[in-house]
Formats: sequence, structure tokens, C-alpha cells
Amino acid sequence: MNYDPKTIEQLAKLLEQCNLSEIEITEKDSKIKVARQNTVVSHSVAETPALIKDKETIKQVENKISGTEINSPMVGTVYLSSSPGAGPFVKEGQTVAAGDVLCLIEAMKMFNKIKAEKAGIIKKVIVSNEHPVEFGAPLFIIEEN
Repeated sequence: MNYDPKTIEQLAKLLEQCNLSEIEITEKDSKIKVARQNTVVSHSVAETPALIKDKETIKQVENKISGTEINSPMVGTVYLSSSPGAGPFVKEGQTVAAGDVLCLIEAMKMFNKIKAEKAGIIKKVIVSNEHPVEFGAPLFIIEEN
């Protein structure tokens, strides 16, 4: 069977954009399935201090701030600015538009832009720069306009 490489590439991009684990397309007698491997990261009882600090921060934030959590779509390392000397993408109290870059997450040596899905005000930056995050970990709390 011959498949158009561009079609497969487009499906792979769609997986990433929509944060899906797999896509399957069936037409007549042909079928294309594109899937990505999900990595599960577990920590031993002796978790890193950064993760413990973040868990404490999350508990404090959940009790005090209302808004919508923006969660990590992947496992990786968070970068709050575009380069070491640059200012952060966003700060607490800053108004953001839909599509604004909030941070980068490095996963498998690829930098993934995490963007605001809706306009709003950054109420809390939960994560710290250059710290690891797990899938689903809260990154920011945003109050929608």
C-alpha cells in the first residue's frame, strides 16, 4: 500500500495540536493509523524538592484563587522565557489574548509552545522556571475575560 507522506505528516501534526494519542482514518479498503507513545513518569518516595514545593504551592493556590487552570499537555521541563536572559512570557496580573505564548515545555529536545486558549488575566504562575512538570500538572491559573 502506498500512502502520501504529507498526509501522514499532517495527521502527526494534528495529534500534537489536539493532544491526541492516536488518529485512525478509514477510506474504502485502506486504513491509516497514526499514534504516539505516551510516557508515564513516576517518582519514588524521595521526590525532588522542586516537585514538593510545587505541590505545596498548588494546594495554597487552589484554596485562594479562582479561575481556570492551564495544565501541562506533556511531561517535560518548563521554561517561562524564550532564552536565559529574556523576560518571562507572562507575569501575574498580565492580560493575555487567545494564542499568546505562556511558556515553553521542552520534551525530547523539542520546545513546545504552550498558548492561552482564551483571553484572560494571569492570576497565578504556579510553576517555576526550568523545573520538571508531569502530564496534567497545573501551570497557570487564568481568569477569563
